[in-house]
Amino acid sequence: MKTPNNTTIAVLPSASILAKFFLLSLVVLGIPAAALAQTTTQVTSTSYAFAALMSDGSVLAWGDSGQGGSINGVSGLDSGVTKIFATNKAFAALKDDGSVITWGVTDYAGDSSSVASSLASGVMEIASTERAFAALKSDGSVVTWGDAGYGGDTSAVANSLASGVTKIYANGSAFAALKSDGSVVTWGSSFGGDSNSVADKLASGVVGIYSNDHKKFQTHSKGFSFLALKNDGSVVTWGGSSLGGNSSGVPADKWASGVKEIVPGFAGYAVLMNDGTVVAWGHSAYGGYIDSDAEASLGSGSPVEKIYSNHYAFAALKSDGSVVTWGSENHGGNSAGIASSLASGVIKIYSTSVSFAALKDDGSVVTWGEYIVNNSTGSAVKSFSSKVKDIFATPYSFAAVLENGSVEVWGHSGAHTNFSSKSGSLNSGVVKIYGTSDAFVALKSDGSAVTWGTNGRGGNASSDILDKLRYTPPKPVPGGVDSEVVVTRLSGEPP
Repeated sequence: MKTPNNTTIAVLPSASILAKFFLLSLVVLGIPAAALAQTTTQVTSTSYAFAALMSDGSVLAWGDSGQGGSINGVSGLDSGVTKIFATNKAFAALKDDGSVITWGVTDYAGDSSSVASSLASGVMEIASTERAFAALKSDGSVVTWGDAGYGGDTSAVANSLASGVTKIYANGSAFAALKSDGSVVTWGSSFGGDSNSVADKLASGVVGIYSNDHKKFQTHSKGFSFLALKNDGSVVTWGGSSLGGNSSGVPADKWASGVKEIVPGFAGYAVLMNDGTVVAWGHSAYGGYIDSDAEASLGSGSPVEKIYSNHYAFAALKSDGSVVTWGSENHGGNSAGIASSLASGVIKIYSTSVSFAALKDDGSVVTWGEYIVNNSTGSAVKSFSSKVKDIFATPYSFAAVLENGSVEVWGHSGAHTNFSSKSGSLNSGVVKIYGTSDAFVALKSDGSAVTWGTNGRGGNASSDILDKLRYTPPKPVPGGVDSEVVVTRLSGEPP
């Protein structure tokens, strides 16, 4: 068209018209419109519900509607969310403007109205105990809400948390904040919230904190202790004295070679040293004591490469592919029944709260502990129609994705609910699986999703939710880093 001064102006279609033309063009090219739907970028769970973050910043939730499984009436979750966090019965969504939105059970920090003004901006990260959240702000201050006995009240240490905090760690009922000067501030229950007995050792030099924590398996427990690693290689522990909070029983010479890996159990710790030796402490019923047979096996032959844990036991993977276990006999600490199958070829170990599953280089799985055979304690060697590619776990069940994209499950009977009726949708294309305490959701390469397990814990998502859940396989990017779905687990892992 021409303007009064004869300047020519090109009139472009509106954005909506261009979008429609683009969509039509893709369909003509054979790309289905459904493939352009928003994709799932994060799946987080409480014990009773799932929350999924979509690529447009919106949130989906399902499971027990009273415990985080419904977002009806919750505003602000249709866009802008960047990450989701969870206590045992509530969620917190962090938005791109630094604000926070919460929902779920009030007593589990689902109601943040008392600190709403402090959560309106500036939040960078969130940690959680079973019943409280702690938000780290950009100015280094900390905001908490939820059950005071689980870390929801910082009044006793408010001045120390007003600035300088760089990271927050949590166990089931207490928090520990690491400050920029290497000092540590704690609050919450006596199981880690009171560090007065080691205050002098936590005044400087701390570089990382670990905790034996409930959220790894979404079980209900207070969690018991913390462990701080210092820049001189020393270790400081506090909390329940017989539950991992007192490492004084470890001989001083055991620490001489330096720490290579720290692995929290439920009520104790196992540490792999640089010289290949292993030390453990905590409650003897939870793997805090290494029996003489296990100690002999750990100290002979090939060196230990990595240690794994469940609530009651530890499993050490050696460089020759063999496995050594210790802890509660009925919960994975005794692998004598399948010792020959664990003598070689193991490449990775997975765990529920009460059992282990070892993936071997031939694609088979060796599994032992509770809920393995007919809902009871036992062991088994599992070979399927195709090699196992990856294994996922709830507190009491395993789900394996095979190389052909199908799924196999074993463990507690609750995880089998609806599985047989959904198996036709789970015989190919499965890429990722996530779980609550007794339910699973599988994301498939065609963008579809399938749920199974206990209905009240997320095992039966509505068709509307399933239609919106989509998954895009990882795509290589410069530098070799993949983009993929992640699951949030705040468990006092190393920095």
